[in-house]
Amino acid sequence: MPELEVMLEESGGELGDVMEYEAYPEIYADLANGRVDYVINSIVPVNDLIRERPDVFEAGQAVSGPGYVAWPMPKDSPELLTYITDFMSHLRDSGRLAELQEKWFGESFDDPPTTPYHLGGRVPRNGWYVSHHLRLPPSLGGNFL
Repeated sequence: MPELEVMLEESGGELGDVMEYEAYPEIYADLANGRVDYVINSIVPVNDLIRERPDVFEAGQAVSGPGYVAWPMPKDSPELLTYITDFMSHLRDSGRLAELQEKWFGESFDDPPTTPYHLGGRVPRNGWYVSHHLRLPPSLGGNFL
């Protein structure tokens, strides 16, 4: 996470020990029980967790810019790419995408990409829905920066 590295360098902070987990429920249990100081995850699952357990968890400072999820398309199917791009553009332009995001994610994201990403050039890992990475929790004893 290059943006996190820059934040740490500019603030004089350090990351601390990095632990890997098989699944998020395990790390959330360790976070709730004070065995880890913070968790880095994207905004949608973080918001779900906070809705389920607002007395235990809260979102912290973003440690990266937007990330995106994508649908891979076969290279030999430009019609499918055009169809999906037009469909997503219609959803975004009509406001329906924001409505669906609000319904399913609890918030809408006003900055989805307006064009598809193609393999070959500078390729982000993903594509349409925005996902901001966060750390948890700033007020529950975690020291981060």
